[in-house]
Amino acid sequence: MTAPAPGNGRQPEGEQRPDADSRRAGLARDAGLRRISRLTGLAVAVALALTVGLSEVAAHALPGRSSRHTTSKRQAKPQVSTIPAPSSQPDQGSSTLQQPEQAPQPSAAAGGAVSGGS
Repeated sequence: MTAPAPGNGRQPEGEQRPDADSRRAGLARDAGLRRISRLTGLAVAVALALTVGLSEVAAHALPGRSSRHTTSKRQAKPQVSTIPAPSSQPDQGSSTLQQPEQAPQPSAAAGGAVSGGS
């Protein structure tokens, strides 16, 4: 007998069909995308854990109070005011605030406030 004719739909052994190569390339691409997706998720989880950990370290290292410690376990003593009560006659020697002679008026300038340097 003779070798199969090229038009019968079979290829000789050792040769691969072009669609098998593209299928294999597609599977390799999909596997790579799954690995990258897992790696990205892991990187996000590690970054989040580091952020939480560093914020806890900073909260304990720096003075001040965190929002969790707003209530005290012991009762606070009532504060006694040390500000003297206002008298009806201001002392001449003290620097108390007085009412202005005339109420402030809006300015006639067209522009708004300008801040900053040159």
